[in-house]
Amino acid sequence: MNYFKKCRMCVYLSIITCLIGSGATFFVVRATDIANHQENDVPMYIVGGVFWAGLLLTYLLVLLASVFRKKALQLGYGVEQGLYDTDEESKVKRPGRIGMFSFFRNKEAMITDVIMVCSMLLAIGELLFGVDTGIIVLISIFLTIFSVHMHGILNGKNYYYLKVSKDI
Repeated sequence: MNYFKKCRMCVYLSIITCLIGSGATFFVVRATDIANHQENDVPMYIVGGVFWAGLLLTYLLVLLASVFRKKALQLGYGVEQGLYDTDEESKVKRPGRIGMFSFFRNKEAMITDVIMVCSMLLAIGELLFGVDTGIIVLISIFLTIFSVHMHGILNGKNYYYLKVSKDI
C-alpha cells in the first residue's frame, strides 16, 4: 500500500474513531443511573474510557496521516499527477494554517462549521436557560464535540491533500 492510500485510510479511520469517542456521550446518563442505583462505577469508567480513547486515537491517526502525506509528497505523488509543482510556485495553493484555525475550506468543512456554531449556540442556550430535556442536551453535546473535532479534520491539510488529489 502506498503512502497516499495510507493517508486516506488514516483520515477515514480518524473520522470513525471521532464518531465513536463523541458518541460515548449518549451513554453518560445510563452509566450514571447504573452507578447510582447499583453502586457500581465500572460503566462510568467504561464510557469515559471509550470517550477519551476514541478522541486520543482520532488525533494519533491524524498525526499518522500527516506523516504519510508528507512521505507521499516527498516521493512525488502530487507532482506526477500535476497537483503540485516542484518549484516555489505550485498549481494548487497549499493551506498555511492548521485546520482548527481555518474555516469553510471546502463544502464538507462548511457544513461541519455551520453545525459546530449552531450546536455550540444550542448548548450555551441550554446552559443559560437551564433546559434539561434529556436527549436534546445529549444531542447538542454530541454534535458540539463531534463537529469541533471534524472541523479540525475537514479543514486540515490531510483532508485538503486528499481533496485536491480528487480521491475523496
